[in-house]
Amino acid sequence: MAGKKLQGIGLPGSGCEWFWPGEDCRVPLDDRGLAYADGLFETLRVNHQGPVLMAEHRARLLHSAHQLEIPFGPTDFDEWQQQASQRGLLKCRAGNDQILKITLTRGSGGRGYGRPEKPRPRVLTARLQAPPIPQGSVKAQLCRYPVQVAPHRAGLKTLEKLDQVMASRELRGDVFEGLMPDSAGHIVEGTRSNLLLLLSDRHLVTPPSRSLAVQGTLRDWLIRELPTRGLRVRESALTLSMLKRAQGVAVVNSVFGVVPLAELDGVTLGQHPLLEDIRDWCAQQIGLAAGTT
Repeated sequence: MAGKKLQGIGLPGSGCEWFWPGEDCRVPLDDRGLAYADGLFETLRVNHQGPVLMAEHRARLLHSAHQLEIPFGPTDFDEWQQQASQRGLLKCRAGNDQILKITLTRGSGGRGYGRPEKPRPRVLTARLQAPPIPQGSVKAQLCRYPVQVAPHRAGLKTLEKLDQVMASRELRGDVFEGLMPDSAGHIVEGTRSNLLLLLSDRHLVTPPSRSLAVQGTLRDWLIRELPTRGLRVRESALTLSMLKRAQGVAVVNSVFGVVPLAELDGVTLGQHPLLEDIRDWCAQQIGLAAGTT
């Protein structure tokens, strides 16, 4: 962020500093998110109906802040949501979807890695044009760079995402997503998504939450809601051979929904029509119209 330095815009009764799109502001150089990745983020797709899976993103952000002992609670999120709504950030024109990225840091203070005794969190909101949603199946490739998940931070969407950054540089231009292995060789997740496999008719599998660098909001929503359609979803470690034998493979996140994979490193994957049905049903249920931008 460039321009003259502002102190951030606080709200009555709030201990946070707030930074919003369109403001000429600068994050202090001693911010702990910048210095140590001491913070979290959420990425929301916003369309003409509003934010996609807002309740799930709220719950994950609050849970992650609690786990990292960053003093940001339900009242703080409600204040963010109120201000974001007043600024017109929570809706947009049909066909002009936006991305809101909420970055929460512990603020400044402390000596070295030592945390400040009374941190004042910073909340930075950025708005970007949303990427198009694929209308068909896509290509993926297996990344060489592994994801390494610290057990006590499994699933949390922290600012430390170097594994994903390094893996993403491997992707060819025509590849939609890269799939990342762990140190044991299991296929864990995409660089920006979770995995869903159709092993047999009405039986789906996704990697265990304890193995994930990011426990996606759409992943959890699907685990909860798919059984209402008579589909069984269980957690299990995935191998490369399982992906190649599966009736269908999809990558999922709340920005682009459920996207079936056509091939992995040039190998054609299963194309069961049930995954397309799940994609269309999911888009309708969460307000994520397939094919919009």
